[in-house]
Amino acid sequence: MFGLFKCTYDYYEWMDIVCVAKKRETLVEYCEKRGDRLVVDEDEHEKLKDGEYTHFHIREVTDISV
Repeated sequence: MFGLFKCTYDYYEWMDIVCVAKKRETLVEYCEKRGDRLVVDEDEHEKLKDGEYTHFHIREVTDISV
């Protein structure tokens, strides 16, 4: 399973889960339809994280217990 996270920053990095899907491609299509800034590459995520720019990021999800 994969999760789509919205990454925002103040002093800390906040990763809010938006939705989950079995396939990464489903989440990519979802972001493209919404026009959101999606970052799939881990290196690009680190660059945006260092600059504290809001973006969406896909990660593998192993436990989604509430």
